[in-house]
Amino acid sequence: MSISILEIKKRQSGKNQSENSMGEEPEPQKVDDEEEKYEFDMVDQELDDLDKYLVPGTETVYYIPNYVTQNDHDIILKALKEKPGWKELPRRIVKKFGGDVTSEGLANKEELPDYLQPLAQRIYDDFIISSMPNHMLVNGYSPTDGIMPHTDGPAYHPEVACLNLGANSLLSFWKNQDDVRESKYLARVYCEPRSLVIFTDKYYSDYLHGIEYVHSDKMSTTPEDRESYIDNWKSLDTPIGEGVIEKDRQDVRYSITVRHVFEKSLE
Repeated sequence: MSISILEIKKRQSGKNQSENSMGEEPEPQKVDDEEEKYEFDMVDQELDDLDKYLVPGTETVYYIPNYVTQNDHDIILKALKEKPGWKELPRRIVKKFGGDVTSEGLANKEELPDYLQPLAQRIYDDFIISSMPNHMLVNGYSPTDGIMPHTDGPAYHPEVACLNLGANSLLSFWKNQDDVRESKYLARVYCEPRSLVIFTDKYYSDYLHGIEYVHSDKMSTTPEDRESYIDNWKSLDTPIGEGVIEKDRQDVRYSITVRHVFEKSLE
């Protein structure tokens, strides 16, 4: 069953009106999966060498195409769409799993649901995140929506992995707000469904990242076209083509941000 972002929003209308703020996160979700059995391919998979997935021109941004199989992608996306708990924010819908992120660390800790635990385990086993992931934030975007340039803050371990689901997205990095205004990109990473993007060090702690609010994405394989250049174009399943092209956004995009959050001290 396919559920659109509008249908998800309708289901949540009336529940979260008092919480509809960009600065707030949704309530952590308690998911009962006792009656559901998920058979993932990823339990038998492992990553060979992370270094070969480094995005050219960056020091610590990695793009892994087809990180999960189509079967695993479909299991996760179906469960996310069909289970309750979405919260509507002004330009996106969100769910979170694992607990509440506070200035003091992770509070009200909860286990990840069964359909996300294999993903957390595989990311840890592949040495993508050095501490076992304990928090996941899921975002759903209408085609023309995105998220403002931002950093993720000190509560998280300084490394993050994002799994892209449903449709393509374009993740951009900037050095500072002046560069955002002047469209001076550090990197532009085109993310196909089932792909995983990892960024650490300065790309996590110092530089801004975001998804722009546009109807179409400008794309080029020519480095001189800096405002359109796709830094990971050689790793894409679908070739971009020659010259500068514009690719319309047509489908709802989902992303799962996988992180380890420092746990709140009991002292």
